[in-house]
Amino acid sequence: MNFSDSSDSGDSALYFCIDPSRKLAVITDPYTQRKDSISLEKPYSRIVCMSSTHIAALSTIGKTDAIVGVSGLRYVSDSTVLAMAAQGQIKDVGYDYSFEYEAVMALNPDLILAYS
Repeated sequence: MNFSDSSDSGDSALYFCIDPSRKLAVITDPYTQRKDSISLEKPYSRIVCMSSTHIAALSTIGKTDAIVGVSGLRYVSDSTVLAMAAQGQIKDVGYDYSFEYEAVMALNPDLILAYS
């Protein structure tokens, strides 16, 4: 995957891409072009996703099993995550103005993927 060109086969967005071989999410600052990354390798075993975009990123690297909470389950389309939620393995922590901080903390997450 070419990190400097977001037009490669649709596997990446303009300022964000997943490198499945290294289990990294790589983010590029649109103003400075500085690259930063977060490892998606263990020890992250309890992840709360505050956006369905995060679910797609984790699915790409085969880490949906680490998701324990999502914001706005009704907006999720990933079949694995929906099945896990139906089995009680993933909790909906609320959405937007009805976000439940206590529900997130009760899940004891290693990582909370948020957006701004």
